[in-house]
Amino acid sequence: MTKFAMCAVLALALASALVAAPPANTTTSITLSPGGSVVQFSTASAIGTTVVTSSNAPVTAGNLELQQAADVNGNRTSCSSATQYLPGTPTPVGTDGSATFLLDTSVLGTFGYRIHYTNAGGGFANSFSDCADLTVTPSPCSGVQISADFASGNGNPPAGTPQTWTVEIKVHACEDATGLKAQGGSNAWATTLFGLPSVGDLSLKSTGKNNQVATWTMSSLDAGQDATLLLNITGTIKAKTASGTVLGLTGPWSVVYSTDGGVTYQKSDYTGSVTVTVQ
Repeated sequence: MTKFAMCAVLALALASALVAAPPANTTTSITLSPGGSVVQFSTASAIGTTVVTSSNAPVTAGNLELQQAADVNGNRTSCSSATQYLPGTPTPVGTDGSATFLLDTSVLGTFGYRIHYTNAGGGFANSFSDCADLTVTPSPCSGVQISADFASGNGNPPAGTPQTWTVEIKVHACEDATGLKAQGGSNAWATTLFGLPSVGDLSLKSTGKNNQVATWTMSSLDAGQDATLLLNITGTIKAKTASGTVLGLTGPWSVVYSTDGGVTYQKSDYTGSVTVTVQ
């Protein structure tokens, strides 16, 4: 064998050794909660999970992105009618290989969602989940209802890192109502800034230890009318807080109102507390 041939063989061997191993295949899934694929104007979430196909072990690096099914004009639609998917915000996977996303349940209809896994650092291949439909149906409605919903922010925040969340308080009048007064509280471990309500006036009272009680008054709401109030919450979860710890962003809210012109007053059910779960 000539020196030239030997060098060519050596160069080929070196090139083969430098070829990177192909990224490991992944599978990505989406789960709608609570209660599956039908909700009644209530808070719903999508949980995206990625696992390595070969070993069924969770991928703990990379991002999951919730994508919404849309038609050719960019309008949200069901899985079967989708011609494209609208991009979402990439969210780092947790230690169990999953991430949670809050879904918009303020509009009636059936809407499709899927999860896209990406790993810019290499090692794992990108993958998409199957599309899953969520159907939002009207809930039985009488009197005045109040809800507290997670509007934005990381639902699975890491400990020790500053975070910002937005919570929407919504009052919905099923009937004509007057003399409305909604009340609720903030949490003690973070700072809550109250926005201007869409209807009515807001007053705040400090109860000590970084707690505040908010009183939101409205003279009247017509049947079918909504009033909203945004809470901007900033804080840092204490370092070394155990993974899985549930922390409240808000306390429960309720609203007192009259549907007979102020002769009698009723009180709504309390909302649940809006919470986050430590990564």
